[in-house]
Amino acid sequence: MKKAVMRMAETLLMLLLVMSVFYLKEASQPEKMEIPVTQVLSYAPDATRTPSALENFQMQRETEYQADMDKLAELAENGDEAAKDYMLSAIMRHEKETAVEGVLAANGLQGAVCAVREGVVTICVQEKVDASRAQSILEICEKITGECAENVFLLDECGYSW
Repeated sequence: MKKAVMRMAETLLMLLLVMSVFYLKEASQPEKMEIPVTQVLSYAPDATRTPSALENFQMQRETEYQADMDKLAELAENGDEAAKDYMLSAIMRHEKETAVEGVLAANGLQGAVCAVREGVVTICVQEKVDASRAQSILEICEKITGECAENVFLLDECGYSW
């Protein structure tokens, strides 16, 4: 009799555990929302808006980067070691540029452009930057690119350099 009661208690505890896990799994899922299609479409970029000079630069840079990578990949496939080395450095430089731009965008500087070259980094932003904001931008750039602040040039919308 005691064994039967113990088994029943074990079974109930196991059932309670399974139900608890199921409940916790369901409770941790985000609530699914129905978003009307019109609301989703309202966030689409304005096709009539003219891209800024910095946006044009970014688009042109990406196009040129892709063309260069295609040419370098072809050379590298043919065993050109110099092409392989240059391709690797170009990829690393491109990753640094996009990382800086991404972090700056995440910090509220939309449309910032970063150009990384050996020993120098140039950042252009589309707004006026005060000294405090400039310092934080320089620190972000230092951490991502590895270049010291003296080698980073920051140009804001007024053409001020920090």
